[in-house]
Amino acid sequence: MKRTKKEILTALLEGLCELALSLICFGIGALLLHLFGVDITSTDIDFDLIILIGVGIFLALFIGAYFLVQWITGKRK
Repeated sequence: MKRTKKEILTALLEGLCELALSLICFGIGALLLHLFGVDITSTDIDFDLIILIGVGIFLALFIGAYFLVQWITGKRK
C-alpha cells in the first residue's frame, strides 16, 4: 500500500514533535534532579526515568495553570 506525501509528512512531523517533547521533559527532569543534588552522570539512573519525572512535572504545571485560570475566570462571573 503506497503512502501519500501528506501521510509521510504527518508521520515525520509527529516524530519530530515527540522528540522535541521528550527533550523538553528530559531537561525538566534533569533540572529537578540537579536541584535535589542527584548527579545524573555518575549514577545508574535510566534516562527514561528522567523523562518520566519531567512529564510528571510538566503535567502538574499544566493542570495547576488550568485550574488557576478556571478559578480566576470563575470569580469574574
